[in-house]
Amino acid sequence: MAAPRFRYRPALTGLPKGAERDIVAQFKAVQNDLDQIRGVQANTSPLYTGRIVFAHAGELVRVSPPAEGQLIAIPAGSPENITQRIQIAVVAGVLSPGATVSIVGGKGTINGAATLALNSYRLVELISCGEPGWFFST
Repeated sequence: MAAPRFRYRPALTGLPKGAERDIVAQFKAVQNDLDQIRGVQANTSPLYTGRIVFAHAGELVRVSPPAEGQLIAIPAGSPENITQRIQIAVVAGVLSPGATVSIVGGKGTINGAATLALNSYRLVELISCGEPGWFFST
């Protein structure tokens, strides 16, 4: 198991006036040194285990469907989000019924269908094609 990431706290109470700035600078230097030694980890997305998940363009959504199933709501395709991507990874959980991807408001489709069933461990990358909806390679 990896060591917990060190992160300084930007506010230190009870210090003499002006001392906080120097201490925060020292903590930032320690944090930078540790990041160089350990390598900087990309921000990982949380693992969603609830019944409803709201996905946003540009996001990796990691899911673990519960026994009663999971709904992943994505925004409608639009001129504003054309070419943007949503990645959905089923990485754990119960695969029957699994997860269902649906467009909020039912405007547009996903590869021509109203919903997308995800009932296997997999990664799906959806790409907005504007108003017609979202598409992915099969």
